[in-house]
Amino acid sequence: ARYKKKEIELSLYDLKNDISESNNVFDQHPEIVERLQKAAEISRADLGDKLQKRKGSGVRRSGKLLDDDERLKLRHVDKAEIK
Repeated sequence: ARYKKKEIELSLYDLKNDISESNNVFDQHPEIVERLQKAAEISRADLGDKLQKRKGSGVRRSGKLLDDDERLKLRHVDKAEIK
């Protein structure tokens, strides 16, 4: 399905206390905004972003990994090793 690109301001809402999203707390929490923007950039780098016309480094055909893909080399981790 097609979607439209619309410019909107960055916003952050406290959904626990403001379910209607009427109070943008973006300016009051710069550390959370920075953390979320870094996480989004990591995702864009891996998955790509059609709106920004960026191809991600982890993009591949559905259901297929190349034989040399690092993800195929992951080993099983026993729960006892995590403790």
